[in-house]
Amino acid sequence: MNVTPVIVRELRAEARNPVNYWIRVIAAALLLLPVAFFGLVDGFTTSVDGRVAFVLFTSILFVAAWIIIPVTISDCISRERREGTLGLLFLTPLNAREILLGKSAVNIARSLIVFLAALPILAIPILMGGVSPEDILRATFFNGAALVLAIAASLMASAVSKHRTRALILSLGLCVLFLFVCFLLPITILLELPFELEPLFRGIFGGESQLGNGPGDFAPAQVAGMIFLLSLLTLIVVILFCSARLQRNWQDNPMSARQQKVYRLFCSPRFLLSFFKKWQQRKLTRNPVGWLQSYSWSSRLSIWGWCGVIIVVESLIVITSNYRMLATSQNVLQSALFVSIAFSAVNSFQRERQTGALELILVTPIREKELILGRLRGIWGQFLPAFLVSCSAPGTCRTFFRTVILIGTGTRLSSSGLGRSFSSSAYRWWDCILDCVAEAC
Repeated sequence: MNVTPVIVRELRAEARNPVNYWIRVIAAALLLLPVAFFGLVDGFTTSVDGRVAFVLFTSILFVAAWIIIPVTISDCISRERREGTLGLLFLTPLNAREILLGKSAVNIARSLIVFLAALPILAIPILMGGVSPEDILRATFFNGAALVLAIAASLMASAVSKHRTRALILSLGLCVLFLFVCFLLPITILLELPFELEPLFRGIFGGESQLGNGPGDFAPAQVAGMIFLLSLLTLIVVILFCSARLQRNWQDNPMSARQQKVYRLFCSPRFLLSFFKKWQQRKLTRNPVGWLQSYSWSSRLSIWGWCGVIIVVESLIVITSNYRMLATSQNVLQSALFVSIAFSAVNSFQRERQTGALELILVTPIREKELILGRLRGIWGQFLPAFLVSCSAPGTCRTFFRTVILIGTGTRLSSSGLGRSFSSSAYRWWDCILDCVAEAC
């Protein structure tokens, strides 16, 4: 099996990727925050604080593995498809399994950067005392299982999807699926426990359970080792599945007759066609740049999908009379809506930049100012219905100041994302996202 050329190629490419350096900084910063908190509050005076800090650090690493790994790995194969280099790899003596094994090895090495950056900080609670060897072994196995399962989910999403955003969303969904099916469910089966999330997570990392008083009575190291072996088996199965699919579908084939039928059934307008055509023609005449933001079926689906999600969540809260969750749910929904605005703004000119259509648009009589303002109007036209539904919920806009803050935040996110997407200094997608969110905050 000739995996070395793929590993060398990926290592040379990733060595020039600045994201890998920022990941280490972010991982260390996430762990330094609780260190500073414990130091200012308690001063690390007792051995109990050492174990509490160790549980907190390992929990942060566990959650970070499920978030950082999909963000950094979900585009490893789909990017090869978009850039047309996947076919060049298949022209070499390599097969799909060797390509996936090489990418898996490099991505595991990238993910270990996070744990290596956090290793000196994890030594602080160990030196403080109160941490047993079984705690260290259990945390190593559980965090290793999270790392392997997140890599498996990201590889599967990247092998299935071609688009960057779809691959990221699919990888996050698969991470949630693998977390329940390959991590939490086996623990409950092995220990014969009820499937309750809060006591389960508390017992996994803190060892608190009614089964005993010791720190390892809930999830002993043997169970953690079995979960880690199960995660490795899951990664092997995912590599075999993705290699078979990649070997069969590495070329861009046209849609089959069945796929075309399904597309016409679910993705094509079927009602009020004359009104829809007149409406689209009117939008194209008034704002041709903004029309590019909402002409596809996926863009139209996001408009009414957000409205449906907000209406369903608010209706469930009102029906169940759980008004304590009203403010929290509104904050979460509005935050998610603003993040979606940021994603849409950042992606607005990326497609045109990659296909070369942006240069053709700039040759037209449309000026740069009109181009950006037109796209900004298109983004706000896309998310305005969902924003109005969110603001019309009871108790959302109690004051005029809150309404101004919401509108200002959304405008700042969209305009900042457009600027980062249009500028030549932020060509990388996630650099645009981070700059956009940072400036909006």
